[in-house]
Amino acid sequence: MKIARIDAATGEVINTELWAQVPDDTAEHLFREETGGAGIGCTWDGEAFALPPAPTPPRRLIKKSIVQERVNAIGKLGTVLAALNAEPLYFARWFAPDWPNVYADDEGLLAVLTAVGCTEGEIATITAA
Repeated sequence: MKIARIDAATGEVINTELWAQVPDDTAEHLFREETGGAGIGCTWDGEAFALPPAPTPPRRLIKKSIVQERVNAIGKLGTVLAALNAEPLYFARWFAPDWPNVYADDEGLLAVLTAVGCTEGEIATITAA
């Protein structure tokens, strides 16, 4: 049977091994039969294995030039530029020469697009991969 060796102090699964039977616990390690897809990266809460949380996907970057093309395609480039001119912080962030990209979920980008009346569908199109 497949046995998980668990750090007694942290509850983290250290490794898995094949054993004929579950060994006795020690001061340093607990031994439990693996169940429910448990393995390295899981934790033991005293009663059951807990799978590790799913990794957070990386934030997606979009070239600002592509965002500008898409905003222009929906006919709102002039309105967006006027909104940027009205907010010095947004203007400075958008036109920073050393940062040609913007995160698709950037709250400043989404705030400007929402403020100029872009629909959720238009925002999804503008920020699409």
